[in-house]
Amino acid sequence: MAVDILTNPLAGNRTVASVYTFGTGPAADLTFARNYGLSRLGSCNFQVARTFDIMPALQLLGAPQTLGTPVPLSGGDFDSYNGSTFHGLYNYIDLLNPGS
Repeated sequence: MAVDILTNPLAGNRTVASVYTFGTGPAADLTFARNYGLSRLGSCNFQVARTFDIMPALQLLGAPQTLGTPVPLSGGDFDSYNGSTFHGLYNYIDLLNPGS
């Protein structure tokens, strides 16, 4: 969506300031990933992922690429959310804003 907004600007001069993804799996082919990295979005895209989340590291057919600068997020050694499960966005929100 960020690429679409950058390519087709919205009325009112709205633009994309940054892109944050949470535990996103690889989804871009090599050509898209290379072009994205060279675009304005390449420097303001952040891939927030728990240290042991298995989704960002999945190896799928076609060797898709993960986009964004990695930002590790830890729930603590004894936190149940720091395992390879609890991948949902709700769990990421809970780690980023405890008590929400």
